[in-house]
Amino acid sequence: MKPLIRVLLIPVFSVYLTGCAGAFIAGAAATANVVTDSRSSKEILDDNMIELEVTGLGNKAPFNTQARVTASSYGGDVLLIGQAVNQPIKSTLTQQVFKIDGVKSVNNQLQVRDLPTMSDISHDVWITTKVKSNLLTKKELQGVKIKVYTELGQVYLLGLVTREQADVAINIARNISGVKQVIKGFRYTTTTTQEDAVSDTPVNEEPAPISDLKVQNPTKPTASDSAQETEVIPYIEPVEVGSYQEKDES
Repeated sequence: MKPLIRVLLIPVFSVYLTGCAGAFIAGAAATANVVTDSRSSKEILDDNMIELEVTGLGNKAPFNTQARVTASSYGGDVLLIGQAVNQPIKSTLTQQVFKIDGVKSVNNQLQVRDLPTMSDISHDVWITTKVKSNLLTKKELQGVKIKVYTELGQVYLLGLVTREQADVAINIARNISGVKQVIKGFRYTTTTTQEDAVSDTPVNEEPAPISDLKVQNPTKPTASDSAQETEVIPYIEPVEVGSYQEKDES
């Protein structure tokens, strides 16, 4: 299949895979207008295909009844968010995603817990829509691609931005009603931007806390996601090193 045809078919297959049951698995996700991207056209295509394959994987047994997963890929670095009913399912999913062609690392952030209700999902969709609409009103963020995912009130912000733009986006998200936490997973560019903006639509009585997105064992799969503390790097800011301890909730 020619590359152009593959590009055109991606949104068609996306709709097909995320219909009905797929909509439940895909989660609440939205992306701001795409104007610039540091990746090549081929890299973007490859990342889109990886995300589609993870979606397809989530629709198959045993994950279709025991997990709810949303994937975001950037240069083959895959972030998984959502829920899994137990630790073995979460670990198995990590191993299966590593088998997908083009995947370089997997950051599995699935929470081990009961799957959310339709009411929970609807609320997450509302939060995602609210955050996205507010991001689009800011001139400082024009031409910037920011992905917004919401899982049980936790908002994930991903994209290539300046630190000033990151502050604008974070300030908007953490002041939206219903947001429990903002998790930032930005790649930073040194390109200068306009002055920081202050959100003019704060509705949270107290702004939600902020945390960095961390990854455990980012370059190779393991038999299980152990509860031991390991040295890690942020999902999309590899120059900063920190520590992250994953809790075994099974």
